[in-house]
Amino acid sequence: MKTHGWKNVVYKDIDEMPKNMGTYDNKEWIDKQIDRVSNFDKEVDMSIKRNKVLIDLVKNIKKEKIVIVDIGGGFGLTYIPLKKETSKSLDYKIIEGKHVSNAANIFFEDNNELSFFSKIEKIKNVDIVYIRSSLQYVENWEKTVNQIISLKPEYVVFSHLAAGDINESFLTVQLWGNQEIPYWVIKEKDLKNIFLNNDYVLESKNVSEDITSNKLWETFINLSVEKQINATISLIFKRT
Repeated sequence: MKTHGWKNVVYKDIDEMPKNMGTYDNKEWIDKQIDRVSNFDKEVDMSIKRNKVLIDLVKNIKKEKIVIVDIGGGFGLTYIPLKKETSKSLDYKIIEGKHVSNAANIFFEDNNELSFFSKIEKIKNVDIVYIRSSLQYVENWEKTVNQIISLKPEYVVFSHLAAGDINESFLTVQLWGNQEIPYWVIKEKDLKNIFLNNDYVLESKNVSEDITSNKLWETFINLSVEKQINATISLIFKRT
């Protein structure tokens, strides 16, 4: 199964959407994650490139043990390239759906660095919270951001975030296999303000992917101007 793009629909919030929307917390997604982990050598170079923003930050932190909370990190497809690129000790905690986290804990039961949870735990001494595209899939993105801030991490890193200079955040529908999955597009200014109002500063902003020539993103290019984005972005916030 793979992503087939997005439907040309727009909703203000989850309550406006049809009932029984799809999810990645299912057997098909778990099987896909296991297959990717088992054959990771085929995508290692691409994965290192995709997660470069986190890898570079970990390398630059002057600590030998780093505590990372990865929101929506699947079966550790960011942890694996990170381990290949650094010799630092990691305490790597992944927040996933209930079925994914249960299956992943069994799959990685012999890995003492890697653990999986179905809720954002009250974890102490967090160095980094990492969110690679997964903020798009939560029910309430503002609530999730405030839960992240409550952990008081030193850094919060967003990568491949669908956000931009739009009038307001909105929901659309991503197509994956036979699933229709809610997908947030976020007003960048609103996201920034939450962090700036909670003792964080924006340390860097970069383009993750220019989507204007990617056919999967054609739906976004055809939206009304006030809802258009032309790239996914990476943002790094640092606690003051």
